[in-house]
Amino acid sequence: MIITPFNWAWWGVLLLVFLMAVILWRLRRGKRNWKFLSFLGILVTIYLAVYKTLLAFCSDFDFHVWNELPLQPCNLIAILTIFSAGMGESCIGRSVKGLCFYGGIVFGTIAMVMPIDGFSNIPLFSIKALGYFGFHALVVVLAVSFASMGIYRPCIKDIPGILFLFVLMGGLAHGVNHLLRMTVYPDANYFFTYGLEGNVVMDALTGMIPIEFLWMMPLVLLMAVLCVCITGIVGVLNNLMQ
Repeated sequence: MIITPFNWAWWGVLLLVFLMAVILWRLRRGKRNWKFLSFLGILVTIYLAVYKTLLAFCSDFDFHVWNELPLQPCNLIAILTIFSAGMGESCIGRSVKGLCFYGGIVFGTIAMVMPIDGFSNIPLFSIKALGYFGFHALVVVLAVSFASMGIYRPCIKDIPGILFLFVLMGGLAHGVNHLLRMTVYPDANYFFTYGLEGNVVMDALTGMIPIEFLWMMPLVLLMAVLCVCITGIVGVLNNLMQ
C-alpha cells in the first residue's frame, strides 16, 4: 500500500491523529497534568531519534548526518514540549507553549500535506513513511494536547510573541545553515531558509523575494492568520462542549 497526500492511506493517518487526540482528551479530561504531556514529548522525541537513525540504513535515501540534526520546526517543537509543558503563565512561558501548540498543528499538518521530495508515493509500512508521516502525526497530537489537557489556552494576544519566537528560531537556523555550508555540509537548509525547490509556495515566494531567509516573511503573516483561525476553532469547540 502506497501513501501519498490525499489518498486513502493518508486519510487513514489523519483519522488516526484525530482518534489519538480524542483518546488522550478523554483519558486526561479535567486533569491538568503537564508531566504527562512532557512524558509524551519524550516518547515522540525518542521516536524521532530512532527514525533518523534507521534512515541511515535506507538504501533509497541519501543520508547525511549534518542534514539530519533535529533542527527542523517539528523536531524542535517535539523537544520543546518536554520542557515547555511545565512552564507557567508568564509571557515567555505562554509564548513557548503557544509556539508548540500553533506551530505543531500548522507545521505538522503542512509536512503531511506537502511532503518533501522522497517522502511521497512510498510504501505505507516503509521506514521512510512510518518515520516521516508517523512523526509529524505525533507532533500534531502533541500540539492539540496542549489545549485539550488544559495546559495552554489559545489566546490571540499571545500570537505576536509566538511569531517573534518563530522568526527568531528561523534566524538562528539560517545562521546554522550558513555555518554548515561554509564548513561540513554545503546543502544545509534547516527551516528551508534557502527555499525548497519543487515546493510551489516556496518557489513562488523565492521568485518574488530572492533573498535568503527574508523570502519567508510573508509566511509570518500567513502564520498569524492561521493562528487566529485555530484560536477561533478552539473557541467554538469549547462552547460546543460546555
